[in-house]
Amino acid sequence: MTDISSSVVDFLLDCAGAQAFKPWEVQDESPRMRMELDKLDPLVRVAEMLHKAAFRTGLGYSIYSPDHMVRNFLSICSPSASWLSY
Repeated sequence: MTDISSSVVDFLLDCAGAQAFKPWEVQDESPRMRMELDKLDPLVRVAEMLHKAAFRTGLGYSIYSPDHMVRNFLSICSPSASWLSY
């Protein structure tokens, strides 16, 4: 029973804390991510800018990824990245 429970705990910890995305999973989602960023309501953009101006950390960080970070994330998850494990 302890072997099974330790295996289950290890599995749950990996699922919760060590998520891994394959390059094709990220590439499949990039058009949707860009579309959502393009369709962002102007009032939401204003609220994000106000938070950025009012707070330097914490609440000042946007909950939306900037476009340059979407591109950066795609390059990090490219198949040539040596740290990816399949």
